[in-house]
Amino acid sequence: MILLIIGTRAELIKVFPIMRLLEKGGAEWEWIATGQHRLEPLIKKFKIKKPLFVCAQWKGERGILGGLTWFVKAFWSLLSKTPKSCIIAVHGDTLSTLLGSLAAKIRGRKLAHIEAGLRSGNLFEPFPEEIARRIADYLADVRFAPHEEAVSNLKGKAILTGNPIVDSLNTFAKEGKKKKENLIVATLHRQENIKSKKRMERFVEIINALPYKVIFIYKEGTKEAMEKAGLWDKIKAEKREEVEYSEFLENYLIPAKAVITDSGGISEECLIIGKPCLIYRENTEREEVIRRGIGKKVINASIEEIVEFIERPLPKTSHPYGKSPSQKIVKELMERCRHRRSFKNKKGV
Repeated sequence: MILLIIGTRAELIKVFPIMRLLEKGGAEWEWIATGQHRLEPLIKKFKIKKPLFVCAQWKGERGILGGLTWFVKAFWSLLSKTPKSCIIAVHGDTLSTLLGSLAAKIRGRKLAHIEAGLRSGNLFEPFPEEIARRIADYLADVRFAPHEEAVSNLKGKAILTGNPIVDSLNTFAKEGKKKKENLIVATLHRQENIKSKKRMERFVEIINALPYKVIFIYKEGTKEAMEKAGLWDKIKAEKREEVEYSEFLENYLIPAKAVITDSGGISEECLIIGKPCLIYRENTEREEVIRRGIGKKVINASIEEIVEFIERPLPKTSHPYGKSPSQKIVKELMERCRHRRSFKNKKGV
């Protein structure tokens, strides 16, 4: 049996095409939700089966102690309830990725890491994502890399499958509205940003100064951090609570002129659809977005430089994430379970 361990909305957004193909292909598979995020709305939207169980639902506890308490509860649940399987698959770089990776090896299971090989170049930024992805890569028996650079980061010990965000985006991007010339979409959520008053002040300064309509789509944790810092009421942009994935694509990302974000997933989506991406980070594991001329780091950029980047003609480029990556991942997982094939990593296409 193939067992997927998923915890966050971002993970499920990228993995649901894989789940659909496993089901369509008649594979014996199940999945477990760690409880890091509430996933019920996405499960219904994506029309996938419910998880075997939820390890421990995170109830919004803040701070290191709250996160540690949840981690221990979820980890114990995984260790005690996880059924036998041929292979356990985790995705990305979240606390749930770390949970699943550790549980798989303690239980003596083979481990597959989807979206392996990404590196920001700074062990503590993003935190704890950079640490989680490196541990998952180290423990994995098979690593599915989203592009050639990730394969190189793993010294060739990976299978080049592409990035399943391509399939997720293709599923829901068809209904996007026409471009709104003056709309900028803004998001902010990473710990290194919302734990720094200086970085939040700079973010507010940028979105307030941009000569466009700005819609700031926020998570509850971001709002709390900005309120605590006395910055929430200083934001001139229109504020909207986080929306579900298809609505974000159709009503915000696709119609926008550009995006300012610290999200790695949104950066990838901007590269795929050809949307200027203002990256609000000092270190990013998605350097391909910058190298292809779609992204620009803006924490230290002037408003003039930002506007110039938004207004310039987009370069003719393509993304490195492959075609039908979910099919390649599913094929590898099913063949390994069907034939008990060697789990030695190799470079593939």
